[in-house]
Amino acid sequence: MMNGITIGQAAVFAGVTIKTVRYYQKNGLLTEPARDSSGYRRYGPDALLRLVRVRTLAAAGVPLAEIGPLLDAAPASFAAGLAEVDRRLTERIEELTARRATLHRLADTDRTLLPDRAVALLSRLTDLGVPAAEVAATREGWVLARALLGTVFDDYLATVENAVDGGQQRHAASARLSALIDAKLRAAGVDPPG
Repeated sequence: MMNGITIGQAAVFAGVTIKTVRYYQKNGLLTEPARDSSGYRRYGPDALLRLVRVRTLAAAGVPLAEIGPLLDAAPASFAAGLAEVDRRLTERIEELTARRATLHRLADTDRTLLPDRAVALLSRLTDLGVPAAEVAATREGWVLARALLGTVFDDYLATVENAVDGGQQRHAASARLSALIDAKLRAAGVDPPG
């Protein structure tokens, strides 16, 4: 009767190499199982569980020196340790996501140098009919302002947004008033000017 599996089978099961299993044993993370009558070391379910846990924690970035004590801790301490690993992974994922977003922004010069909010405002200025040369000059000025002002630049953008929104609202109100006047003039039989 077989009382476990060989080191090669254990390595395949855990998704590591035999060399890695031996490295974990050498560093005290796994105990070497006893040999069977054929001279093979046999890994049972408990050893496999520990091997998978070691591999999973190592892959999650836990230093090997911390894995042994974590695995040997009481269940509550083990759970708390896993929660801490999860927190660090989440933090790392957020950092990598931000780096990836920055990488994607490199293809668009404006998005490389300015926050999305500023790029959207430049687009709105173009949509409002601001001449391209003026939008380009604004962009250049904003890049330098952002470099000099840091986080204060966001406050400046809020002021610009308010001004643009106010101008659009005034323009829309003026257009509605002109349309109303034109309609009244036509109703009275008078051709509106222009």
